[in-house]
Amino acid sequence: MILPQVSVILNWRNETNKSGLYPIHLRITINRLSKYYRIDIPKKITLKDWSSTEDAWVKQSHEFAFEINNKIREKKNLIHDLIKRHYNFNKNLDFETIFLHLDINFHQQAPKNIERLIGNISYF
Repeated sequence: MILPQVSVILNWRNETNKSGLYPIHLRITINRLSKYYRIDIPKKITLKDWSSTEDAWVKQSHEFAFEINNKIREKKNLIHDLIKRHYNFNKNLDFETIFLHLDINFHQQAPKNIERLIGNISYF
């Protein structure tokens, strides 16, 4: 059984842009083939704010460091849980399944968050 490897990457295309801000991606590697999943974050990152240290990818000097690091950790944990479930049943895991679960998790959480926000609104 081949287990996927997951790592966090900033500016995976090594391109420069005018603003100097870059998105964060998860690099998922299965059998020496890599694909990238873009993580939705509140604000893109500059190279000086990137530390690439495990669990502290974005330096604390960035205004959204806590939120971004939590979002990265959440996505990595989701993939690791999926890997564990497939490993326990001795099943191989493919990119399609991983990306499907990453997207499903987002769509399942959105209605709960909206309901929570609406519940906190007070009317006159």
